[in-house]
Parts: sequence; C-alpha cells; structure tokens
Amino acid sequence: MLARALAKEAGARMISITMADIQSELVGVAEKKIHRLFSYARRHHPCIIFIDEADSCFRSRSAEHAAHHQITFLNQFLTEMDGVDTHASAKPIVVAATNRPFDIDEGILRRLGRRIMVDIPDVRGREEILKLHLDGEKLHHDLDLAEIARHTQDFTGSDIRDLVYQAAIDALLEIHGDEGEQPHDEKFAETKSGANRVIGRKHFLSAKKSVSAAPKSDLVAKISEFHTKYGTVGGAKGNVKISKQGNGSR
Repeated sequence: MLARALAKEAGARMISITMADIQSELVGVAEKKIHRLFSYARRHHPCIIFIDEADSCFRSRSAEHAAHHQITFLNQFLTEMDGVDTHASAKPIVVAATNRPFDIDEGILRRLGRRIMVDIPDVRGREEILKLHLDGEKLHHDLDLAEIARHTQDFTGSDIRDLVYQAAIDALLEIHGDEGEQPHDEKFAETKSGANRVIGRKHFLSAKKSVSAAPKSDLVAKISEFHTKYGTVGGAKGNVKISKQGNGSR
C-alpha cells in the first residue's frame, strides 16, 4: 500500500514482484527475467520496482547452504541495481519490504540506502484502520471506535481486519437464525448479504474473545534492534527497504 501510494504521488509506474515471479529451475532463466525487468523499468521511466517478502529473494550469500543459483541470481540483481551502463536519471527506484531485514544480503542492504521501519500501529492508527474497515457498515450508537482502539494494543493491521470481520459475523448471526427461514426467501437473501446488520460494541467485545493479537515472539525486538543500528529517520532519495512489523498495514 505504501509503495502504491509512493508510485501515485511520484506519477510513476509500479512493478510488483515476488520470488515466485522470478525463480526458475532452469539455469540462467531467472537472470534473464531480472534483466528484462530492469530493461522494461528503464524504458518506462519513471518506474518503481517493488519487491515483497524481500528476504526470500535476497537471502545472504554467506548463509548456510546458499545454493549456486541463488548466488548468481543475487549477483545479477546487484548488477542491474548498479546500472553502470544506465544514465542516472533513467534508473528505476527499488523498494523492498520484509519482516526479516537481518536475513538480507549485505550487498543489497548497501544499495537499499534508506531503511524505514513500519511499526505496529499506535492507538490513533488503530482507530483509523477501524474506520477504513467499517466504511459503509451500519454502526450502533454505542460503538466507540476510540475505545476499541484503546483495547486492541499490539494489534497489527491484519489483526484489526480479522477483528472487524468477526464482529460483522457476530452481528449477522444475531439477526439470522436458521430456524424457519427458507433458502429462497428474499428476507433470507438480504440477511445473508449483511444488508441489515448493525455492528455494535457488544459484537466487538464478543469478537475480541476469539481474535487476539498475533504472536510476535522475539521478532519485534530483532526488527527494532536492526532499525536502531541501520534504520533511517526522515525521507530521502534512493532505493528503499521497508521492514514490516505491522502485517496488513504496510
């Protein structure tokens, strides 16, 4: 979402790729795909190449059991990012996102000069995310989104999405009973679509019993430690890597 917003603000094209789009069992095929990718991006300047789950693409060459094809793949990417034969003004911007920045190869990290951590949303951010997911829903007058936001500490964007989804289901179940309703009844069809549901405070309280913050173990601490050592404060030009703690709010 951040990468798309960046592309829109910059008036640039965006190419989104993952490891699955590039990898191949055939020798040399992945390297050719990378070359074509950057050639296309240079021809359609300005262009942003966005790489999600970058740790799967750029795992360190010094890691145990690093395969030869992974090393050649990474070397090709480094060569294209350097763009020795490319005019600086035509170089594409590379944006990468990962939850494991400490697994990325040092050569890639050097070229991704701006490292920005997208942290777990704070209480204000959680309230805004709730508003986005509840847009278009009928809300009961007793529902205070600020209260729900205060009681969802450590929830990521995807956790909040799941909470809203469960609250909507609970609201639907409240007005829909299987007893005495016919599958082809118009009222039944309208109820099933959620047209009549009204989501209130009690539905969120009920949903919170089954939806909790995703376990984060020591990953959050490791990402914070990485950001403290290598992170960037403020904006600047250049390639960017985004470390994600808040899955779903990227």
